[in-house]
Amino acid sequence: MTTFARIESGIAFDPVVAASAEAAKAIFGPIADAWVFTLVPDGTKHGARDNGDGTFTNPIPRAVEPTYSSLSKVQFQDLCVVQLGGDATGRARYVSVMNQIKASTNPDTAFSYERYLAANALERDDVAVFLTLLVADPQNDLTEQEKDLIIASWPASTG
Repeated sequence: MTTFARIESGIAFDPVVAASAEAAKAIFGPIADAWVFTLVPDGTKHGARDNGDGTFTNPIPRAVEPTYSSLSKVQFQDLCVVQLGGDATGRARYVSVMNQIKASTNPDTAFSYERYLAANALERDDVAVFLTLLVADPQNDLTEQEKDLIIASWPASTG
């Protein structure tokens, strides 16, 4: 068996392993009647670029963006306590930041805090925006490093 693909504009499409070009075409049925299948090197992937010398360069796979879990407020609080120093230190730092949020007169901070209060679950990207606002708020002393630690430790989704 060998690999056949249809080549359009120098790109390999729909490579399949078959005994012949006709057998490759038969795999796709009537839709492939107008297609011309060409012998390509084994291992050629869909989207490979024809190098013009009988070889093909396979596309580089895209990096998969991780998805992140939604966290309850309690899970978020636990994550923050750990990243802000753990145990009593982390709890004291978390309470200090939350008190600064509650006391802030910055409209963006107040708006974001209202959304936090109303939320049932917290999403990583939304929290990242909220923490970025806190870092920029002169009435809050959350640091860029603390924000980055919290966001970097957000758990990836397992499902």
